[in-house]
Amino acid sequence: GEAVVGIEPSAGVPYSKGPLGESHMMKVATISAVLLASGAAHSAEAESVQKAQAEMIGRQSREITSFAEKLNAGDDLVDYCRSELDLRTVSYPRNGSPPFGVDYNHMTPDLLRVTIRLREHYETTFIKLCLANAVKVLREAK
Repeated sequence: GEAVVGIEPSAGVPYSKGPLGESHMMKVATISAVLLASGAAHSAEAESVQKAQAEMIGRQSREITSFAEKLNAGDDLVDYCRSELDLRTVSYPRNGSPPFGVDYNHMTPDLLRVTIRLREHYETTFIKLCLANAVKVLREAK
């Protein structure tokens, strides 16, 4: 089966169920506790999160730019779709549900990678669908 990641409600720690098994939760909890106890490790973890997000944004930007060029959609439509995405995701609850309701600074590298990929896929798909629809509507309006 697929891995399920999130925040274990009773303990407030990241967990993973599925191929990694239940014992992975204990490993994640232990690693999280060690990271929280060490300012240096937390700083390194924050750097890792920033790097992962920057890489995601780079991949996403390249894919969206390429898609927009194929549709002859200008930067204004890309900006519009990014704003629509922001309006949609800002309302998601911060309840531990990936990819928008979690604290990236307190995840293991594996959980961070999975969560970033979920977020990247959702955001890229949302923007591409928004662009396709916007271009279609504007062409029909002419």
